[in-house]
Amino acid sequence: MNKFYPLTEKENVINLQGNPDNDYHFIYNHPMFKLDNLEKKMLCKILGVSSWKQIEEQDHYKNRKKWLVEGLDCEILSLGAKKWQKGKLRVNLTIEFCPDKPEEIKPESPLDDIRKTING
Repeated sequence: MNKFYPLTEKENVINLQGNPDNDYHFIYNHPMFKLDNLEKKMLCKILGVSSWKQIEEQDHYKNRKKWLVEGLDCEILSLGAKKWQKGKLRVNLTIEFCPDKPEEIKPESPLDDIRKTING
């Protein structure tokens, strides 16, 4: 079974053109974009702002930016714990990919050269 793995290279280009239902329209009007832009668009949706520039440049959005950078003071009561634990809460967005066909990874063996010789 194929597995999802996180995409970490911000310059990766994603093409959703093959999506028959055009499910990408609620984020983008175009089916092709960089991973970095997708992350920023998704975070803007979560934070309720229209552009990433607002988060970076406008002071009155600094409290929303805390969700992404510094975190917010909070307490958590874990299942089975006897008391609250103080700390910070932060949102981290991970975008994952699952290939239709996984890459075949053939382990290299010192015997490979001998096998090639024998098999001709």
